[in-house]
Amino acid sequence: SLCVRVCVHAYAQQRGYTKSLMVMIKGMNSLFWMDLNSESTRFQGVFAFLIDRLTDPEHSFEDRDAVVYGELLKLASRFVCYYELTPAVTHTEV
Repeated sequence: SLCVRVCVHAYAQQRGYTKSLMVMIKGMNSLFWMDLNSESTRFQGVFAFLIDRLTDPEHSFEDRDAVVYGELLKLASRFVCYYELTPAVTHTEV
């Protein structure tokens, strides 16, 4: 999951990578559904990273493509009730 977080962070720092980011979002969606279907939290760290980036103004995705930002918000809203995030899990450093 650290690898996924690093890849998302790297792509998020680039401009003009909307297509690549959409592929990463689909991949994260698949990971989160795997967790849900197997009743595990293997990819909770990836989800925590996503939430951290969506809620941290310093590292926000807001200034990126509006479509990508909207897709990230939809992804987070789908799984926010599944993953129990504590303050120790959020605001992790990459």
